Amino acid sequence: MIKTDVARSIAEKLNIQVKDAETTVNGLIDTITESLSAGEAVKLAGFGTFDLRHAPERAARNPKTGETVQVPATHYPTFRAVLA
Repeated sequence: MIKTDVARSIAEKLNIQVKDAETTVNGLIDTITESLSAGEAVKLAGFGTFDLRHAPERAARNPKTGETVQVPATHYPTFRAVLA
């Protein structure tokens, strides 16, 4: 299921126009993205938690040249679903 399918499903269940459902889905995604960018976890009761994890700086190898390079530390998003 892709984002458009989610919006259509929401529109059918709530008896609203697909355009309004798409706006709602986009707003939810934007809110989650902004919160994660600010370093905040997003917990949706009964669904799951969006959070950031830290990946420390590490050494890696360029597969083309074999040269060792340093990959900088970064944060990456994760999602943990609620176990039903």
